[in-house]
Amino acid sequence: MNQHFKTLFKSFSPKSYPELTARPLKDAFRYFFFVMLLAIILLAVLFIPATISFSKHLDSMLSSFDTLELKFNAVQNAPVTVFSKPLVVIDLNKTNMSNEQVLITQKDFFYKKYFAFGKDEKSLKTIGNIKNYDNLLLYAFIFMIPAFLLLIFIAYTLKNLALAVILSLIGFIIFKILSYEIRFGQVFKTAIYSATIMILLEILLLLFFPLFLIPMVLYILLFSIACWFVGQKKFSVKDDSNSKSKR
Repeated sequence: MNQHFKTLFKSFSPKSYPELTARPLKDAFRYFFFVMLLAIILLAVLFIPATISFSKHLDSMLSSFDTLELKFNAVQNAPVTVFSKPLVVIDLNKTNMSNEQVLITQKDFFYKKYFAFGKDEKSLKTIGNIKNYDNLLLYAFIFMIPAFLLLIFIAYTLKNLALAVILSLIGFIIFKILSYEIRFGQVFKTAIYSATIMILLEILLLLFFPLFLIPMVLYILLFSIACWFVGQKKFSVKDDSNSKSKR
């Protein structure tokens, strides 16, 4: 873990990339997933004020109603699994829970509440006045946050990996045209390590959407300079050997 944090700080310095790209590719991938996990934790922390704000907004919204009843009528031919972990199911033909954490039926809303020992099952026979369940709505929102964070982690990881591959291909072609002695593996590892600045800045600037291009620009700039340092090192060795042979 300490090694990953040291690498994180090194990733901001282009001069560190000759040493970083000399590491095995598996180390680059381990570091990349560490940064992704760190970004999701940072996102979760940023979600805390949003959750508090949502709670206040919910209270304010429901205070505008004296009575707010929810009624619906539907016909279903098969149960719907909203989430598998935790298991959230909509089954209008069912009357009791089995192994679900949350079950919504035609007339009932079941959920399991876990305590230190065992579990407690409760059934809300009628929703009635929704104002009586404002806390339940908030808990449902909080309950779903881990699932959303997992989906964001998967999507964000795939997006950044794809971007690293595309940038590596383009960068490798450009540096080869410029006659740089740099291997594709070095370019790809440079793209992986230099993605740190973009990943973390995108999360921090999430509230300022118009600035979303800044992390990308800084990523491409750092990637280009870092590749120059990696390729420049090869040129230095070659030039030094030529000068010695002339002597």
